[in-house]
Amino acid sequence: MKKKNLISIILAGGKGSRLKSKTQKVLLKIKNKTLLQISINLAKNFSEKINVVINQSLVFLKKEKKKCTFFLQKNSLGTGHAVKEFFKNKKFSNENLFLILYADTPFILKSDIGKMLNKTKNFDLVILAFKTNSNVGCGLIKKNRSLVSEIIEYKNSNKKEKEIKICNSGVMVFNNKVKNLIKLIRKNALTKEFYLTDLVKISNDKKLSVGLVVSSNELRARGINDLKTFRINKKYFENKKS
Repeated sequence: MKKKNLISIILAGGKGSRLKSKTQKVLLKIKNKTLLQISINLAKNFSEKINVVINQSLVFLKKEKKKCTFFLQKNSLGTGHAVKEFFKNKKFSNENLFLILYADTPFILKSDIGKMLNKTKNFDLVILAFKTNSNVGCGLIKKNRSLVSEIIEYKNSNKKEKEIKICNSGVMVFNNKVKNLIKLIRKNALTKEFYLTDLVKISNDKKLSVGLVVSSNELRARGINDLKTFRINKKYFENKKS
């Protein structure tokens, strides 16, 4: 199942402030493994080259032998900034694909990632989504027929857009053409952060195609954002037999 041309990038540099825990969010444990380790193990199913973007408080991980490469994001300025920092001064083949995973979304179904990789035959950028009735706080996925046109944050959406139930997981895979557009991500005027989701609109503006895979499992695709969702995941996966 591994693809030699696939580069995995796990984002683990967020502050995790909503969790209000003394332990860094990505170091919290489920089934005696940290969320980060579970994410790394997931990536190992698909990629021989695994990279983890961390913040200053996790720099000690560089000493651990996890068969992956750690990169420091000195300032936590959002997901777009983390990926910008990773790609800075790095060259890759035109045949490379890039899989973006998150340390706080470690239970993504392998079958969903497989579907995403298959879709890269026809799309430049593929987004993993989930369907939910609780879309408050999510990134809402706007579609134009079979293509994704834009991802808009719930708090910035209008009344009609708030009815959208297909939401962004954050996980994505893209080719080298999309990678070259990351430099065009600009700092958000309100939050002063860079959002990787801006790649969707930028890709559309550049006439690249954006596809979608909707996960069959909302819990796995939604990730862990706060103490409540951590407890829900911990209870579910520690009681799960396999």
